Formats: sequence, structure tokens, C-alpha cells
Amino acid sequence: MASFRWRIAQYFEKKWWKKYLGNKKPDEYLAWKRNYWLDFLKQISEWITPRQDQSFLDMGCGPAGIFMVLPGTVIAADPLFNAYNSDLPHFNPEKFENVNFFSVRAEDFTSKDKFDVVFSLNVINHVADIKMATQKLYECCKPGGKLILSVDAHNFSLLRAVFKKLHFDILHPYQLTLEEYRKMLINEGFTVVGEKCLRSTFIFNYVVLIAVKN
Repeated sequence: MASFRWRIAQYFEKKWWKKYLGNKKPDEYLAWKRNYWLDFLKQISEWITPRQDQSFLDMGCGPAGIFMVLPGTVIAADPLFNAYNSDLPHFNPEKFENVNFFSVRAEDFTSKDKFDVVFSLNVINHVADIKMATQKLYECCKPGGKLILSVDAHNFSLLRAVFKKLHFDILHPYQLTLEEYRKMLINEGFTVVGEKCLRSTFIFNYVVLIAVKN
């Protein structure tokens, strides 16, 4: 069932990107997105400031992920790269010489190298198997490495249950509270060392969790 819901979510994810970017000029959108990511990093600079000598993984990055502003060695992974490449002029991997792109699900990603910092931004509730994806994020971090995880976290358990049961949020197969996200990381072996709420709404808060691999 989870895999079926994920395939439906991926279908609508592709349609969402085409609609969202349909009237946006590529150069203007990418300039805006670059500034968005620089501001994002500024807001979490208490815990992470990317350096040239570090290695980075941007897992589930979308067509304009944080890979755009990262120095050093960067791997970007997303299962929809082929669709972005064919449908979205906003996605141009050739502009990023320090980034290697892999069209792959989080659950299936493999690398002989481990990373100083793993970013998983607005991704983990999009996956087919959240436990397997979280395990993969843990495996990809170096010992002592950091995971930067951003999530839409339900504020109310009752509404979470309603969303989960009735599938109101078709793009997100998983519906979790912030406490559930914390426990998920801790159970995998991370220590959560920081949190930052970037946007607050009635139903969801958009929160960044900073975790360290033990």
C-alpha cells in the first residue's frame, strides 16, 4: 500500500512541478531560489556553515535544491531527475560543475563514500518507505556527520490521523508530528542537537531538525 501511494504521489509531484514552474522564467526563478537557500543556511548557521573541504549529499533535492549553493563535493539525488530534465527548463545540471546527479530513490541510494553533511529538505514524508529512507540517511553520514532534515510537522494528532486516513495530502504518503520525527531520528541512532521553526501555520509547522550521527 505504501508503495502504491508513493507512485501516485510521484505522478502528482511531476504535475505539480510543471504547473508551479510553468509561468516562471528559469533565470529569475533560479536566482530567487539561490537567495532562498542562502537565507535558509543563514537561519541554521548556529549548527552548520558549509565549507569547501566538506562533502555534501542533497537527498531528494528536486530541480533546484540546496545543491545550488553548496561548495566542495556535492551529490544530488532525486528519483524524478529524468522528468525534470525533459519537462523543466529550470533544471540545468551543466551549470553545477561540482555536483554529481543521480536519479534514484532515497531508499535505493548507494555510495562508497560517506558525507560530512546530508540534507534532506521537505523530502522524508514523500518517500515510499520512511524507515528505510531514514536508515539510508543514517548510513550516508560520516560518524559525527550532520543530517539537516526539514519537515512539515502536524500540530494536532487528531488532524494528523484524519489526513492519514482520508489522504487529503496526496503528495505526502506520510503524516507525522514533530515528536514522531524526533523519535524516528533518535531510534535510527541520531542525536537531535537543534531545531528551528521556519514557518508556522495552524495545521503544520515547517521545522528544520539538526541531527548528529552517533
